[in-house]
Amino acid sequence: MNVSKFVIAAASFPLVAAFTSTSLRADPNAPVASGDSKKTLEPTPVPAPPPGLLMTALGEAGLADPLTKAGINIYGYAEGGYFHDFSAPGIRDGPTYIGYNNFKNAAILDKLSLNVERTVDPTKKEFDVGFRVEGIYGADAAFIHSNGMMDSQTGRNQWDLLQAYVDVTFPDVPLRLRMGKCLELAGFEHFSANIYGAFGDPARSLYSYSYQFLYAEPGTQTGALVTYMLNPQWTFDAGFTRGWNQSTNDSNGSLDFLGRVTYAPTANTSIVFVMTEGPEFPIAVGQNLPPGDSRDWWTALDLVITHKLSLTSYHSQAIGQIEPRAGF
Repeated sequence: MNVSKFVIAAASFPLVAAFTSTSLRADPNAPVASGDSKKTLEPTPVPAPPPGLLMTALGEAGLADPLTKAGINIYGYAEGGYFHDFSAPGIRDGPTYIGYNNFKNAAILDKLSLNVERTVDPTKKEFDVGFRVEGIYGADAAFIHSNGMMDSQTGRNQWDLLQAYVDVTFPDVPLRLRMGKCLELAGFEHFSANIYGAFGDPARSLYSYSYQFLYAEPGTQTGALVTYMLNPQWTFDAGFTRGWNQSTNDSNGSLDFLGRVTYAPTANTSIVFVMTEGPEFPIAVGQNLPPGDSRDWWTALDLVITHKLSLTSYHSQAIGQIEPRAGF
């Protein structure tokens, strides 16, 4: 039986205080509005990330200079916690029915992340090549695998190649081409452990993840994405991917469209609209998947409005999904 199904969810979350001097923006390469945005027509240069503990340690050992001269940054983080179930304190393992944080009454290594990155700045309007490779290990890896890449592992702690992409910028135009596997664009929550703004603006409000992050958004996407930074207020992204959570394997052999519009009227406010359109079924990974269906088109729309107050940030998010051929 073919029916039409429309699902929409809306949520607003106050974020923990972010004690940083960074301006609010959709991602590290999004535009940053100046104090007098009306007089600024050129895109604002993207600031270079400060050196972290790993690069500082390499510097102490005399090994950081060649990397720094090449613009390469090595950094990472560790995330862990303890989930206590007061209703069943004697049961050590799940299920917790919340996806991530799937083990309870025991200490959990959520993830160790190691990144090797060379960023590029499209506002310089010059040819440049960058890249990012991020590998993770821990309990969270089992929930972020992409189809065909390390998705046959078992056990609590697993490995995953979370991101692997190449960035290219071009002369005379504030444009960046990204090719490879990266985290999804939708929503204000992100897989990163940047909860309290240690690396800039907070990536999510709580240690746990919301249901909409788990079930209404992809984890990663693999494809090609063009970013055009018109000015400090407007940035446009458009491209194609292999689908939600697909990488070296594609469950239905079809591409989908991915687009994003970012409007930052001030340094403290941003409005981000993301759209994906295409055949997505099935979005699962691993063995014994149902047959792929290139006719089962999904339309996913995501709108996030963020305003940064003096000590906290406030997010409003609306998610809509249209699945014309969904059945029940």
